[in-house]
Amino acid sequence: MIAVIDTGSEACLFDVHGNPVCGLTSKTEVTDPFYRKALVPLCTRAEGGEEIELLVEAAANSTMGAQSEVRLKECSLTLFRRDLWHLYHDIFFLFDLATHLPQADQRRVQILSTLHEALGLLRQRGQKSTELSRKALQAPLANRATTYSQEVSALGHAHLDVVWLWPLGETVRKACRTFASALYYMGEYPDYKFGASQPQLYQFVKEQYPRLFNRVKEAVKKGQWEPLGAMWVEPDCNLCGGESLVRQILYGKRFFSEEFGVEVDNLWLPDTFGFTPALPQLMRKSGLKYFMSQKLSWNESNRFPHHTFIWEGLDGSRVFTHFLPMDTMNSTLHPKELIYGTNNFRQKDRCRRWLCLYGEGNGGGGPGRHHLEFARRAKNCEGLPRIFQEFAREFFSKAEEETQELPEWCGELYLETHRGTLTTCGKTKWYNRKAEVLFHTLEFLLLVNWILYGREYPTERLEALWKKLLLNQFHDILPGTTIPLAFQESSRQFEDLLEEAQTATQNALKGLVQICHASQDKSRILLLCNPTGFVREQVCLLPLRGWKDNETLVSKSGQVLPVQKAKEGVFVSCKLPAYGFSVVSRTETPKAAFDTGTIQVSEETIENAKLRIEFSGDGLLRRILDKEEGREVVAEASEANRILLFRDIPKEYDAWNIDPAYRAFPPEESRLLSVQVQEQGCLCASIIQKRTISHSEISQEIRLYKDSKLIEFKTRVDWRERQKMLKVAFPLNIHNECAVYDIQFGNIQRPVHRNTSWDAAQFEVFAHKWVDLSEYGYGVALLNDCKYGHSAYKNTLELTLLRSPIDPDPHRDRGIHWFTYALLPHYGDFREGQVVPAGYFLNIPVVYLELTKTVEIHDALRTLKGEGFFSVDRSNVVLETIKRAEKEKATIVRLYETFGMRTSVCLRTPFEIQSATETDLLENNIRKLSVRKGRRESCLKFYIRPYEIKTFKLWIAGFLNSETSPPSPKS
Repeated sequence: MIAVIDTGSEACLFDVHGNPVCGLTSKTEVTDPFYRKALVPLCTRAEGGEEIELLVEAAANSTMGAQSEVRLKECSLTLFRRDLWHLYHDIFFLFDLATHLPQADQRRVQILSTLHEALGLLRQRGQKSTELSRKALQAPLANRATTYSQEVSALGHAHLDVVWLWPLGETVRKACRTFASALYYMGEYPDYKFGASQPQLYQFVKEQYPRLFNRVKEAVKKGQWEPLGAMWVEPDCNLCGGESLVRQILYGKRFFSEEFGVEVDNLWLPDTFGFTPALPQLMRKSGLKYFMSQKLSWNESNRFPHHTFIWEGLDGSRVFTHFLPMDTMNSTLHPKELIYGTNNFRQKDRCRRWLCLYGEGNGGGGPGRHHLEFARRAKNCEGLPRIFQEFAREFFSKAEEETQELPEWCGELYLETHRGTLTTCGKTKWYNRKAEVLFHTLEFLLLVNWILYGREYPTERLEALWKKLLLNQFHDILPGTTIPLAFQESSRQFEDLLEEAQTATQNALKGLVQICHASQDKSRILLLCNPTGFVREQVCLLPLRGWKDNETLVSKSGQVLPVQKAKEGVFVSCKLPAYGFSVVSRTETPKAAFDTGTIQVSEETIENAKLRIEFSGDGLLRRILDKEEGREVVAEASEANRILLFRDIPKEYDAWNIDPAYRAFPPEESRLLSVQVQEQGCLCASIIQKRTISHSEISQEIRLYKDSKLIEFKTRVDWRERQKMLKVAFPLNIHNECAVYDIQFGNIQRPVHRNTSWDAAQFEVFAHKWVDLSEYGYGVALLNDCKYGHSAYKNTLELTLLRSPIDPDPHRDRGIHWFTYALLPHYGDFREGQVVPAGYFLNIPVVYLELTKTVEIHDALRTLKGEGFFSVDRSNVVLETIKRAEKEKATIVRLYETFGMRTSVCLRTPFEIQSATETDLLENNIRKLSVRKGRRESCLKFYIRPYEIKTFKLWIAGFLNSETSPPSPKS
């Protein structure tokens, strides 16, 4: 006796105690009723009169999102004929096999003949006819695979998008249904093995359905369930910052280790939209050996040439990689798909084993009985590969052992579709960049508080904030491809974590000073902090209020710092050490003491000692003259900062894609409405242009600072478009075959020509803080503070600013947007031109604290003779992250090489380093390091390879030879 429950939607069956039993699905779009999850066995034999109580939670959505109407389709008790159930699957399986074998295959003819005979026997009514029909089909089902058949590791799987066409609350319920179903069918099919990734989903189940979570733990122990992948969620690997990818792995691996005692050794990203070449090194330095995906099968132009291969990353790290030959993570295990996978497998000449993931995915669900019945019949069947139900870890270890001389792929794994995700939902991308920057600064300031004063380092709270950010880096949230409700939910989470991080940053700054008593004098002190690994000598805008015309800043040594009163605060010329502080006082000073003249500015020109900018009548940059180098920056007969509006109607997946032929439609150019001088003084000059384009309005402040070649474009857009794309273009007086793009922990070169179809397919690519086009001796960089989509063709660099798709959100991105991009002409290439620090400075602002009371400031916070707390002696090495260790009372310093140059490096700090070790990215010790101690600093010497990431764990005591040494951190 069974119950048939079809709510017309997703649902879950619970027992009378409120524990989830299994998920239920309707699958109304499939005519085969056995495909749905709607059958619930009740008893093997019904006597009559039994009471049946079933608790069903139904959702008003299908596995793939909301439905306009949901109706109860069926709710009944019925007799279950297991003999007919098996006969149905025998016939279905054999018919699918026969129709997909080659036309000339003798086995095809034999199977079709046997099916004809079995159906004829079935016309006879009664139990005997079913037995005879099944018996007739046993011969073709009993034929075994040949010795030379390929071998397939089949794993039940249910890719569940953390958020997509449903909000986060529904994801929690989807995870419950999916996990409960997997456990339920393990009871019916003992050889069934299931795997699931994303610790965030497990965490949801642990919090909301603790008994179900305990059953999952039992299944892991029994060897029926495999925790997959190492990342907290399956994130967008192009848009996440480098440190975010480290934390995805750190928290992901730790969860599986602590909860299940499992050390996951694979990176599991079946549905992510392309893969940064930084990943292989991140994997190797996190104990991950294997990588799996299938997404590059979606390529629009070029077929990716490998399924099993060695992927070599930016620094030369190599990982064993497997792409699913079925080109899907949602296999049905029908013979049709198994035959396709066998024929499609590109490495069949040197490998005989590949991986198959079967079950309903994207919206979760996983395998049902239909999948598992087919798995039984396909296990050892002539005409098909041999099927082994086994875990991914078994597949990887066997495949690696059995294969030799695998092909290699070097560099990024570029997905030739979904390019629009680099730009869609600019607000989410703005949130993400700002959150990554805030966390970077906050961790450093908290560490300084801990070292100097022994204050508590809030490890658990920081982890909670990080996990909220990691959740919102999922590969449909951060790319902006969710429904409106999910976007609103994500925006609230981002705003909450940004507010908390900003408050914590200010509190950390306040913690570095001790307020003694209220002061009667009106002198005010500024504590400035540079949270980057570069010496910072630049003009900064501080949003200070109440600034007098004759007021300036004076350092402790008495040096007067030039200032300029601005409409939004005050511009300050400051020099700050790497990861260091400066303490300055606001005082009234005769203007002549700091007035160094003004930068020339008018509505037509801006000029300082290094650059002359000339604007055309419509406000474009018709000329940029580098006065130091005697170079014209803008291409001849061209104009720069052209803001262009393109038609943006892809054939499918509106929020995801950009039509490769979008340039076939001439773009609309912005029109200048007005221009006026905004700032004029000794440190900064700027003009404001107001422009219009289609239905949208643009306000742009163009700034030039004293003794700087950086031209800033601070932009506000009131975006009111529908299926349009906004770009800004800079045609440059530069010639090279490649441009250089900033990515996580390094940079890569990409061609600016379209020689091959592979080159042409990369018409829109990702970069983080900058892209640079240089020839020998001179170059130009285009920087940004929250954008990711770039394009470069010949001598023109373009930054994609905004899109306005209508599906799955008809109003995506409409509204006000703020962002900044900048142009940096420079001597030499990006290395000599100091493009890397410029990118950090544009993204990571100076943080400050203004004090109006008498304070005690530790000597450590003063300039330390111009040195900061942490620095390196090589310009090619970037100090990326400084934080406290996760588990120990030690300091973590993470850095990387960014010029592609092997070098010996010295990491310096005024702290006394008692001992030091090099660690992996999970902070496991690798080797002990020697520390050289001088009179006023400790030096950690090490050797670094091109684009290598290094992580050090330092046990710090206090300051070297300092009478004011702070106490050691409290135990």
